[in-house]
Amino acid sequence: MPFVDQDRKYTNIGNIGLTITNYGTLGHSFVYWNDRQPSCEYPKGSRIEHLYLGGIWVGAENRRTSRVSVTTAAIDAAGS
Repeated sequence: MPFVDQDRKYTNIGNIGLTITNYGTLGHSFVYWNDRQPSCEYPKGSRIEHLYLGGIWVGAENRRTSRVSVTTAAIDAAGS
């Protein structure tokens, strides 16, 4: 099985702690709760989380057909 880099970092600037992964997701779906790494903690240090997991949303408008399209992406701990 190939190695999968699950690099995750978090920011704690200001009064919020937010995990960002190399998959492009925000939050960590509480997989790293014991590491004290915040998913989306506010206020910082409170252990009150406000986000389970968020993915990237990209949208576009096609003016010729009056259609708006959106796509999303997220990978959870199960790899789906």
